[in-house]
Amino acid sequence: MSARRPRLHPTLAAVGLLLLLLVVAGLGSGQSVPPTPTPAAQASPTLAPPESPPPAPAPPVPSVADLPRLTEMHVADGTPPVLRARLDAAVAAAATCDRMWGLLAMHDGELIVEAYFNGMRATTPINLKSVTKSLNSAMVGAAIDRGLIGSVDDPVAKYLPEAFAGHPDKAGVTLRHLLTMSSGLPVVPYGAFQRAPNWVSVLLEGPLRHPPGERHLYDTPHTHLITAVVAAASGMSARAFADQTLFDPLGGEVADWRRGPQGIDMGGNDCYVTPRHLIRLGELYRRRGAWEDRRVLSAEWVTASLTHQIDLPDPTINHGTLHATGYGYLWWLLDFDGESAFAALGHGGQELIVFPRRDLVILLTSRWRGVSSTEHYQHLALLLREHLLLAFTVGGDNPSE
Repeated sequence: MSARRPRLHPTLAAVGLLLLLLVVAGLGSGQSVPPTPTPAAQASPTLAPPESPPPAPAPPVPSVADLPRLTEMHVADGTPPVLRARLDAAVAAAATCDRMWGLLAMHDGELIVEAYFNGMRATTPINLKSVTKSLNSAMVGAAIDRGLIGSVDDPVAKYLPEAFAGHPDKAGVTLRHLLTMSSGLPVVPYGAFQRAPNWVSVLLEGPLRHPPGERHLYDTPHTHLITAVVAAASGMSARAFADQTLFDPLGGEVADWRRGPQGIDMGGNDCYVTPRHLIRLGELYRRRGAWEDRRVLSAEWVTASLTHQIDLPDPTINHGTLHATGYGYLWWLLDFDGESAFAALGHGGQELIVFPRRDLVILLTSRWRGVSSTEHYQHLALLLREHLLLAFTVGGDNPSE
């Protein structure tokens, strides 16, 4: 006899059938267990969308404390952080060069930054090299303002009659010709000039190269006649006259000045002044001869000095890093990337440059001994274009304001 199968309760059978139908329906639709909602799906539609990530920070400026060539640095109190960062970047760039001595910037009459490198300090006088020529020009202006010299059209022989007595062909050489380097006097090699027993008479030996005033020829020895004229007209040395009329009002002094065999301070070279005092000469010219509440040079003289007086045979100067539009009274007139500027320039990388539209005076000083380095001049141009002129912009967006 066969065994009887147990029978499910009707209710349980119905429940089982219902579950089976649900499973089959789910498989047929292709659906599975719903996935866990993502955070985006869970976010409330009333919340603001997430913010964009902040931009990556700019690379940090090297700390000036970590620059081995930096000797000393001062920044004006209250300098805005943006400007300070740009100045730190300029100093860091300057400190990469073993020829760099000083970097100073004066804005609207305030010395904003001064940095010294490779053992130099704020109290160390530097050889101005040919920046001395622009100082000579200022002395002529001071002498004219005081009536000691009649005008730039006075013959040099008027003040140095003994030296010119035997040279009637040079009687037409005037101070204007010396100030524009167009005298036509014989060329004397610099070494021969320094070895000569008389630094004045050696410049007059030989025939004129061309009529005075005809063309410009850069020549350092000829500017020695300017300091000789200033000494004769004032009755004191050029150094003493420069101190009395220029640096005393500016709060500075000439630290030293090489003298020739006749006791005349060398024209056009070897005058020593601290950078802090030299940059004030640039500011004096930016202010058209005024310093604080004092008139140091007449505005007429400064204007004439910075006016185009003569064309240059080659406008490219300083190893191709600067473009000159002309020459004033021993001042270079520049076109700096479309912006007018004027400058006193010296061998090896002494650059005192004034940017009137920016109310800015920049002084860069350099180790000058040996052959001038094109690479170093390019480095100075980079400091100007990529750092200092970006720090002191034209107009109201100046970060120093």
